[in-house]
Amino acid sequence: MKIYKKIVWDKDGKVIEEDSYEYNGPITEMKGNPIKSAAKAVKKAVKGFVKGAVDLGRSIISGVSSLVSGFIGIFGMSYDMPSFTGGENFEASLQGITVNKQSNVAKIPVVYGERKIGGVRVFVGSGDTDNKYLYICLAVAEGEIDSFQGIYINDERQELSSFATGGVRTVNKTKFGGGDSSFYVNGASRASFEFFTGSEDQSASSLLKEHNLWTDDHRLRGVAYVACRFEWVKAEFDQENEGEQTVFNPWGGIPTINVIVRGKKVLTSYASKDTSNNTSSYEGEIGSFAYSNNPADCLLDYLRNTRYGKGLNDNRINFADFHTARGVCNQTPNFGEGLGTATFLLCNDVIDTNETMFENTKKIMQSCRGFLPYVNGRYSLNIETAESSPGDLQLIDDRHIIGAIAVTSDDKNARYNEAKVTFANEEKDFESDTQIFALPTTTIDSEDNGEPLILDIGAPGITRRERALDFAEYLVRRSRKQVTVSIKVSNEGQNIVAGELIKLTHKFKQLGDMSGPTAENYLFNEKLFRVISQRLNYDGTVDLTLFEHQNDIYDVTQQQEDTDLSPIQAAKADNIFKPTDSFVAGTTIDTTSGADSSGAFIQFEITEADGLNTAIRFILNINGGTDSETQRAAKTGKSEDKFYSIGGQKLAVGDSVNFKIYAVKGVNSTLLQSSSAVITGTTSQTVSVTDATSGGFA
Repeated sequence: MKIYKKIVWDKDGKVIEEDSYEYNGPITEMKGNPIKSAAKAVKKAVKGFVKGAVDLGRSIISGVSSLVSGFIGIFGMSYDMPSFTGGENFEASLQGITVNKQSNVAKIPVVYGERKIGGVRVFVGSGDTDNKYLYICLAVAEGEIDSFQGIYINDERQELSSFATGGVRTVNKTKFGGGDSSFYVNGASRASFEFFTGSEDQSASSLLKEHNLWTDDHRLRGVAYVACRFEWVKAEFDQENEGEQTVFNPWGGIPTINVIVRGKKVLTSYASKDTSNNTSSYEGEIGSFAYSNNPADCLLDYLRNTRYGKGLNDNRINFADFHTARGVCNQTPNFGEGLGTATFLLCNDVIDTNETMFENTKKIMQSCRGFLPYVNGRYSLNIETAESSPGDLQLIDDRHIIGAIAVTSDDKNARYNEAKVTFANEEKDFESDTQIFALPTTTIDSEDNGEPLILDIGAPGITRRERALDFAEYLVRRSRKQVTVSIKVSNEGQNIVAGELIKLTHKFKQLGDMSGPTAENYLFNEKLFRVISQRLNYDGTVDLTLFEHQNDIYDVTQQQEDTDLSPIQAAKADNIFKPTDSFVAGTTIDTTSGADSSGAFIQFEITEADGLNTAIRFILNINGGTDSETQRAAKTGKSEDKFYSIGGQKLAVGDSVNFKIYAVKGVNSTLLQSSSAVITGTTSQTVSVTDATSGGFA
């Protein structure tokens, strides 16, 4: 189609002069006055895809550049960008990533970086004598991925002989982390696997070819998958020992398989790539692809891939800007104890190919705080980070500003003093975890009138606690710096590109009205702003929308190492109880009054140091008889537990009381003391139990 820049008609309506060019890119319909509609079209383009569109930014209007952003809007800051889901919804999506489902139409995800995932069972069959083998083909991701790093059977992580391709791998006797594998039975592995990374020339699985329905034609080229064979085990019994079962079948149905993968191989070297041709060199470069979880590499791959991505040609991408962004992501700040010095920004994400390209692009950009400007027909990537050379930025001041300046202050609905970031924690088998950053109470009281302003957000590309906490702090501090400025400037603004930083100076008084201006005369004095949108007007002026940029909020804060909670996951006598040395058993005759004067008793005096337990449990019997169990709520401090009867039977002089005392925390319990005491007299006495100290008693 033709785009007309200029048309001149004579009085009879005939064209006497025109200036036009051919255009074959995406279009957006504009109704009504085209000048008034231009801003609406830009807004619509940022909002998302329109049916049949072939571009992320989509609307190309003469003289207009705008910004598709993975940061602006992620917590409601503006520009009609849909918000990312909160922690609860993120947990649900995380569970969906690890499920095993059976389908012949389900879409296959794209994995960038390292993640734990499930898959789609595309083949299930049984074979051999008595159908003792179960065969499964589990498709896990688009290929080619780098490698498989781990495997779980029914949530139990296994050690294999190897995770490499090119052979059948079996389960070791010892599972990952120690202990016997549930699937190494009677001296043999009962689970075998063959791994395929999804190369375009991979061969068929020798393991699955044992089944008569799987042939050499079933190669699944371009799909990373796991070929599985599970062996049924016949139960065995010891006839000489009352028929006790000695061998158990480990399978109770179709097993659930999860794998840890290092994901998609991508292009990692492109600084000087030729972008002059309106073609794609993607397919020809696959042989040079390598593993990378750099967000710039991952986003570039998604934009260029024709199978699951956008399929952009080379001349639609500013490779030099992507290379610069790649370098920003590869910086190595110190995150503090635990992670230490590490790569600044990573993308460890599972891309749902059921989602729109726009949403998936946002997910990848969120992992690097990225902007995706579309300028002069090409996409660039800018990273939200501190500006190291602000003196080199273009200055816009009152010499360039035309007319009024509109300033919008903070939006309370997008201002936060606490952020909860939910992520898949690789230190906890990629299970859902949450990190919280909150401003000091004094700041909340003084600046927010004590009102909690909480952001709850999922971070699908983060897999480390330290990164999640840094991201939470960044979100809070960024939300409190969001002044927006709208100005019209002279033609000096025509070379400004959406997404870049500029300096802005504006005085309260007219230029020339001041002699010796001071700081009090300035609204902005070389203040940094990021350009959100730029529009060229017919008269040569430029409309700019600017967003506040604060250099001091991007430093990585060194975090303290995460607290080890394992000591309190189960009750432990040495941590939770500090009993006194008064373990008392005996008989007492009360000659004064009351029902308590009926007989002998046994008494336990326990001091609980901190009340971390939920209960204390007693299991008692008299002279080796039937056990009687009783439980009371845990208490902080010293308490006395006195028993005159056990299981309905009154105690008497001469009885031997056998007892076990447990500390209870939730569903866990820890034995504190197991011993016995003989009631020998009618007066209270201290009974010496020689092994009492091993259970926490002195």
